[in-house]
Amino acid sequence: MSSLLQHDGGRSADGRKVRLLFYKVAKGPQWERYHGPASYNPDPNGTTFADPCERDDDGRPVLYAVYRRPAGMFGCWVVFRWNGDEHVPDLSVPIATLKLPRDAKRLPLEDARRYWTTE
Repeated sequence: MSSLLQHDGGRSADGRKVRLLFYKVAKGPQWERYHGPASYNPDPNGTTFADPCERDDDGRPVLYAVYRRPAGMFGCWVVFRWNGDEHVPDLSVPIATLKLPRDAKRLPLEDARRYWTTE
């Protein structure tokens, strides 16, 4: 549970849900090589070789916030559910996804800038 204890991404008003940050990606030019039918990639739904779809004025990916309750544990990692599947995300970085969860809300530009920079 250390990843969740160290995560400072925010909590919901009741304190039970954790804020997860997402950005939407599209399949990049190398996608078929690593995710196509002839590939040996163990994660066919992964986002390797995908490019951010939307960028803000500073050229950074647009961030979306989603609040989720932990669904369980996988060893020392926290499991969350979105888009009908269970995931064990790295909470230290935003999550790249091909399809945003339906309740995703775009992060205000100032909050996104504060996240991407240390200024």
